[in-house]
Amino acid sequence: MSRFILLYIGDGKSGDPEKDSDNYNKYMEWLGKLNKILVSPANPLKDNTIVKSDRIIENVSVTGLSGYTIIEAANIKEAAEIAKGCPFLDSGGVIEIAELIQMNR
Repeated sequence: MSRFILLYIGDGKSGDPEKDSDNYNKYMEWLGKLNKILVSPANPLKDNTIVKSDRIIENVSVTGLSGYTIIEAANIKEAAEIAKGCPFLDSGGVIEIAELIQMNR
């Protein structure tokens, strides 16, 4: 099994507190179903900051990255099929998937 990172892009909020609460509960339920393949679930991010090539620091996000989950899957296709079931998508979010490569030191 390989490891894949699911990158959540967008804030996952619809503007309706009731719907957002429902989506959050569905997200936690979805994670619960993935229990055996989860490596690092539900990692929200905040205070996104970038360091530009000219070494200037800005407190912004250029990608809208809001969090990540790491899972195990046989291949990228299987990881994408797993991501398709994520309720984060129901609020207009996008999930980018990439295989994590272990580097030798």
